[in-house]
Amino acid sequence: VRRTISNKTPALEIDANLILGVDGGGTKTVAVLARRGKKDFIILGRGVSQASNPRVVGFSNASRAIHDAVKLAFKDAGIPFTKVGFLAAGISGAGRDEEKNALHIALASLAGKVIISADASLVLEEGLMEGWGIAVISGTGSIVLGKNQQGESFRAGVWGSVLGDEGSGYALGMGALKLLTHFADGREKQSPLQDKILAHLGIVHATEIVALLHEDKLDKSMIANLAIEVLHAHGLGDMYASSLINDQAGQLASCVGAVHKQMNLKDEMVPLTLAGSLICKSDVFRQALLAHLEKMDIKVGLLTLVHEPALGALRMALS
Repeated sequence: VRRTISNKTPALEIDANLILGVDGGGTKTVAVLARRGKKDFIILGRGVSQASNPRVVGFSNASRAIHDAVKLAFKDAGIPFTKVGFLAAGISGAGRDEEKNALHIALASLAGKVIISADASLVLEEGLMEGWGIAVISGTGSIVLGKNQQGESFRAGVWGSVLGDEGSGYALGMGALKLLTHFADGREKQSPLQDKILAHLGIVHATEIVALLHEDKLDKSMIANLAIEVLHAHGLGDMYASSLINDQAGQLASCVGAVHKQMNLKDEMVPLTLAGSLICKSDVFRQALLAHLEKMDIKVGLLTLVHEPALGALRMALS
């Protein structure tokens, strides 16, 4: 089935010195506008819009989100909107050729040349300072990528929210929702986590979750946001929250272990790059992951946190 996405942005003259880097995920889309320098780039503006994972929001909404973020980046830079020389975009949910081609058509009016890749590629581009290593993304969803010194790529945990997304905000959120049903049934003793989840959702009883899910009032990003409450409950000493964090960190570590094995690293010190809101913003979750990796005898060398994957897209555009 061929997807066609309407593109309402009018044809414009190209400013070849301008480049765009876009990082699109299941929660938000970030576009960074820059001007080419002699050896690097000069950032001019940044725009943030809604989610652009086509598997989550659909292709039309994904296209709209990217266009909105780009226009906001121009507005932030204080320069008139125009077609740039090069746009590189890393979009979650756009790993297959069909998805890349559909988005390529939708974004053609924004740049003279467009490259679409999975969002994890941006983390590899921006974070692997030594040119090789393992990249872990844990935000709304999750994925683990590896790149060896020969340039070969490896991956694990790319199965989506139904079958995968281990160690993600979504996985923590779903775990909290399941616990809420256990509390309601009396299968588990009540804890601070229960009150935090109910308050976050604006409901008074767990039975209301069913209606929220069936009426599509609780989407993937909203469920992922419940991870915040799990982390807060952990800080209060809630054993259920702590168990959830440890379990999901362990599952994410198993994905790292799979990529480590695929790369046949054995006892080598491996550069590790981390990206995504959960693993970058939560020291608790990050340390839990590293503790599991230590137990698995995976030796972490240089550790890098990538807070702005869109910069990786700019480096792709520059190269």
